[in-house]
Amino acid sequence: ADGRPYDERACERLAGRKCAIAEDSPEAEIVCNALVDGVSVSMATLLVNEWLASRGEPTLSYGAVQNFSQRTPTLLKLSRGTKKSGSTDPDSAWSKARLAMATQLQQQFRLGSSATPSRCRVSLISPPLQPQQIAYWDESHRRVRLGASNKVEVIVCRDPKTGLRCSPDDGGEWSARRPSTTIKYPGESRHLFGVAAVELRDGTIVGRRAAPFDYTGKKVVGAASFNALVKREMADAKKRTGGKWRSANGGGYEALYGQTALAEATS
Repeated sequence: ADGRPYDERACERLAGRKCAIAEDSPEAEIVCNALVDGVSVSMATLLVNEWLASRGEPTLSYGAVQNFSQRTPTLLKLSRGTKKSGSTDPDSAWSKARLAMATQLQQQFRLGSSATPSRCRVSLISPPLQPQQIAYWDESHRRVRLGASNKVEVIVCRDPKTGLRCSPDDGGEWSARRPSTTIKYPGESRHLFGVAAVELRDGTIVGRRAAPFDYTGKKVVGAASFNALVKREMADAKKRTGGKWRSANGGGYEALYGQTALAEATS
């Protein structure tokens, strides 16, 4: 059709000219919309071919769709990023409270960096702060992995008699593979780590790590739920009569521990 001689060997090579999809065609729009929605080139080919088949028109090959997706100037392929969950509304109550807290901390740090802050300025907002007065904490969650933690496995070739490293050509044998075991519902290791800039007596400031807090396997709740659970535990303890509670005579934690009753109930 385009003036070139017919080549009967094209079928033997199982290759040929890829059908070009016109930029302004409905097929191009279908392919673009499918790829933007996050489907693969294979699925985009299936979708456009379903549309073509419904109209009684010839279908397209995978290579035609792939070639169009690579050459069209209207598509740009990027690495898909990630974002944190939660609302991004700047007018939400949380956003306003966060801004107020950050502004207050900024003012407090500014006062803390001043050599002689005026009493008037200090009385208007919270007291001045310095970095060495604050400890910073962050949580770390790691999925349980049965086996080595790294994703790359290295095996070594050794002489089976001497145990020394040698090549396979010299009779060495490769060490056994040690695959990791996958489980359906892996648990998590959950810890809270803290650091702080500590000022020593001579004025030197050094970085220190706080003791890690391990809450693996524990349920973390908010202050309201925690206080409700503590209140219920304190009330239930007054109904216990066995074991150590015999000497409490219905007084619960207060009768047994006095001033440390709350600490004992929450330990």
